[in-house]
Amino acid sequence: MEKWKSPSEYAGFDPVGDYVLYARTRDSALITNCNWDELVKAMEPGKAECINAKRYPDTEDVIVPAVYTFSAGHWACGWVEYLMVRAEASQDVIDKAQALEDALEGYPILNDSAYYEKVSEASQEYWDSMSMAEKVSTWVEHKDSETSLFAVRRGYDADQCVQEYIERCVSE
Repeated sequence: MEKWKSPSEYAGFDPVGDYVLYARTRDSALITNCNWDELVKAMEPGKAECINAKRYPDTEDVIVPAVYTFSAGHWACGWVEYLMVRAEASQDVIDKAQALEDALEGYPILNDSAYYEKVSEASQEYWDSMSMAEKVSTWVEHKDSETSLFAVRRGYDADQCVQEYIERCVSE
C-alpha cells in the first residue's frame, strides 16, 4: 500500500504516514463504488484501535481507529473519499488491507455477485428513468426479434440485447 503524500496546494486533514487503501470520488464508476463498499465492509473502519503516540509527542497516548475514512473537497470532481489504514495499526490489520489491495491488482472486482447485483439495480433504475419514447427508441435500435414492442412498454421486459446495452451504459 502507498503511504499518503500531501498534494501540493492542499490545506486539509493531512494523514502523513498513513496508508491509502482505496479512494473514490463523486464521479467514480459503479465498479469503484462497489469495491469501496466491499472494502469498507471487510476492513470495518472504527472497529480496530491503535495507540497513536508517534504524532503527538507532547500529549498522552491517544487511542484512535486503526482504519478510518475521510473526505476532502476537490475543485474538479467535487470530493474525494479515502479509506485509510494508520501506520500504527497492528500487523494483522495492515496484512489484511494489503491482501485486499493485492486481490484488486489481480482482478478488478472484489465481489462479483455484489457487483452484478449493483449493475442489475442500476440497469433497472436507468430503464425506469427513461421516457417511453427513449425506451421505444432503445428497443428499436437494439431489439431482438423475439420481444414485442408491447412487452417493452409494459415494464422491464426488454430482451437480452437491450438489457446488455443498458448494462453496458450503467457499468461504464
